[in-house]
Amino acid sequence: MRCMAERVHGSRASNGTGFWRRTGLRRLVAVVLAYVTSRVVFGLFEFQYRPFDESFDLGKLAIDLGVFVVLYVGFERLLRRVGPFAAKGGG
Repeated sequence: MRCMAERVHGSRASNGTGFWRRTGLRRLVAVVLAYVTSRVVFGLFEFQYRPFDESFDLGKLAIDLGVFVVLYVGFERLLRRVGPFAAKGGG
């Protein structure tokens, strides 16, 4: 009877390291894409939020973090489905 790691990853030698490398890199790429895209979007709308240069503004912080989170989740899901980061089994 094969253990769960063998069924999922194909052999005991891999020990899941390929999975963690792939997901870690996918998340890093999603963070970078979300950051760059949010800066481009904010530039197009002339939105500026400098938390260390301006006084605290909860509305601007919510916009900044909200746009980043939405873009990150979108890019992470997209990368999970296409390209070299695609999860095996369609998931």
